[in-house]
Order: sequence, then structure tokens, then C-alpha cells
Amino acid sequence: MLTKNKKLALILLAVPIVSVLFSLAVVEAMSLLVDYQINLQIANDVSAGITTGQYDQTDLMRAMMFIGFVMYVFGWISSIVLLFCLLPLAIYFLIKNDNELEINKLKSEKEFQDLKNNEIKYLTGWSWSAFVNPLVFALGNGLYWWALGSIIPFWNVYVWLTLALAGKQLAWKEGFIKFEAFKIKQYKLLVVGLIVVSGIVLLIGK
Repeated sequence: MLTKNKKLALILLAVPIVSVLFSLAVVEAMSLLVDYQINLQIANDVSAGITTGQYDQTDLMRAMMFIGFVMYVFGWISSIVLLFCLLPLAIYFLIKNDNELEINKLKSEKEFQDLKNNEIKYLTGWSWSAFVNPLVFALGNGLYWWALGSIIPFWNVYVWLTLALAGKQLAWKEGFIKFEAFKIKQYKLLVVGLIVVSGIVLLIGK
């Protein structure tokens, strides 16, 4: 499914993305713990008859807030450094010419035997519809397990990048027969994906 170069590119792209997501997850967890401690202190004060409305931060709360801040800063700095270091390598492996090797490998599979070289080259290319919205892409192409994976935290990074790199190959294997109809469907999924993403952005921005 993925050539050696594309696998390397996937790993290089995934590392900084996962780093950012992990840092954000830690910060969110720390925030929830701090909120829990505050609510617990309020509940204890109320039960003790204290109604001043002023609640002191405990050492534990301060420590958690500090750790959360450090993780947030470290996560973003390390992710930016990793991105600048790894992105050029990822791009290099993505554009490195191994088309002939990939085409010959796919031609040995029965789903691709009747396709022309330029058609197989299209199937091995980058999928913008999967990149824009992997969930819409997977559902539209009948890749239901991949659709499920696209909503699982952290694992969805792998799904997102894999579908962008090899999603059209996976989709073609689902039983498409006419190549032009397949291309039209991918274009339609790109439009739908853009509409969904735009709608989400507008809702969040309100």
C-alpha cells in the first residue's frame, strides 16, 4: 500500500503532530484536575459553613498549573523545532521518484491489472479529499474501519496521513470499475469535505 519512502514521510509528518496533541491533552487533563480540586474545596468549605467565597489555591493546584504550563510551552516549542527539522525530510521522501516501482508493484494486484500507468499513478498520488476531511473521504468510499479510526484520538493522525498518502488505492479496492467515475467521486468528496470543515469553522467562530 505504502512505499518505503511514503512510510518514512508518514512517520516524519506524524511525530510533530502527535507531540502537539499530546501536550494539549496533558494541559487539558491538568485543567480538569485543577477544576476538580477547586470544586472539591468549595464543597468542603460549604459543608463546613464557610461562605466567604474566597478559596485559596493549594500547593497541589499550583504544581499542576505549573506543570500544565510547562508542558504547553515545551510541547509547542518542541513541535515547531521538530516540524522545521522533519518537514523538509518528509517532503523529500514524498517527492522522491519511485513511481515506476510503485506502479509495477500495483500492477501485480488483480484490482489494478486493467488500469493504465497514468491511472495507477493517479491512484498512488496525494488525496486532497482525504487530507481535508478523512472521515468524509472514508465514509464516501466505503472505508468504514478507517472512518472509525479517524475519530479515535492520536490514532486518527495515522489514519489521516495514511489516507492522504494511499487513500485512493484503498478506495479503488472497494470495487470501483470505471476510472472516470472514481475520479468524479473523489472530486465530489473533496467539495463535501470542504463544506463540512467550513461549517465547523464557522460554528466554532461564532
